[in-house]
Amino acid sequence: MKECIMDYMKGLQFGAMQSFGNMAVVPVVARVRAVLDYITLKEAIKAGELLVTEVSEGGSVPNLKVVNKGGKPVLLVEGEELTGARQNRIVNTSMMVGGYSEVVIPVSCTERGRWGYRGGRHQGGFRSHADNADRMRQIAETLQRLTGQPNLLCNTGTRVEQEGSGGGQGSEEDPIKRIIPPDAMDASEEMLPSSARFKNTGYVFYCLKQEAKPRSDQGEIWQDIDDLHTILNTRSSTGAMKDSYDQHRNRLEEYLSAFPVTEGQQGMVVFINGNVAGMDVVSRPEAFQQLHGQMIRSYAMDASVHQPEQPDVTHETSAVEFIGQVAAGTVESFRSVGLGEDVRMSAEGITGAALTVTGEVIHLRAGRIDNRKDRQEDHGAPYPHC
Repeated sequence: MKECIMDYMKGLQFGAMQSFGNMAVVPVVARVRAVLDYITLKEAIKAGELLVTEVSEGGSVPNLKVVNKGGKPVLLVEGEELTGARQNRIVNTSMMVGGYSEVVIPVSCTERGRWGYRGGRHQGGFRSHADNADRMRQIAETLQRLTGQPNLLCNTGTRVEQEGSGGGQGSEEDPIKRIIPPDAMDASEEMLPSSARFKNTGYVFYCLKQEAKPRSDQGEIWQDIDDLHTILNTRSSTGAMKDSYDQHRNRLEEYLSAFPVTEGQQGMVVFINGNVAGMDVVSRPEAFQQLHGQMIRSYAMDASVHQPEQPDVTHETSAVEFIGQVAAGTVESFRSVGLGEDVRMSAEGITGAALTVTGEVIHLRAGRIDNRKDRQEDHGAPYPHC
């Protein structure tokens, strides 16, 4: 597997550097042509083909249930946020959910002050209000394709109902209720900030080695979100990460405008204050285009937090050096939650991971982390427990 990852990284090509303020991006293209056809989490939920809900009526903070009702596999990316249900969560590790399949996925909470459905159960996730009109149309088209019946959705302004009269509305036989439960979660436009995301990458690796489970350090994630609110002077009544992003939206959009997607782009190496912060590469340019905004904002949040008086000069050769350091590290492989393998990489001051399916690299990511000396002093190991 190490040879596979190394060959893939050797084939990465770099585009012209883009820069804005204290952040710079080097676009990445892979020479290897993608084989597996898949769609992203955001695309699948919008099309009504993927359902993400609590695992049970009572729910479980570190787990969610994912049902793929479509034929295409769906890519869930490490750090992607899901909103709604009992509380907002992020995905612990990148995974591929196979077509027509169901799986329980490991997640972490990004809204520590809420455990309950907002405004009643029917407003926990999917809502048929005007702000979801586009999604309603997408789902109507999906239902028509699946059932052959036109005009299957009726927007009442409060819930989703089957058109027509009779006692079938909301019953167990209602096809819409089977496809879109009222507690279904939405795909957020955000990801965990990059430094917290890569910190979590390292912790998940540790837990995979200890007990073969991709667990996170939930307390550390909550602390990172609290720090984000403190440094950026943002507020949230429920301690939600998304509230910090929303209140910092204008600045984040400036970063996003400065880093447009280039032709054929599949990833990027990102610099903050002249140092490599991390990299993300996905196998399909179409998938990267869907993920680009989330990834840029993930790094931009860290760039906003760590504003220097004068940014350092960034050199494109550093991207090549960083890739070389990742490739020279150790590699271990674990069974993925969905399809394929969860490959983990470690080098001095760097942690990384790659989702592979039948030998094809789907999502490769790596980032700088500290040596976590504080934890080693307190616990005698980089991480105290899983």
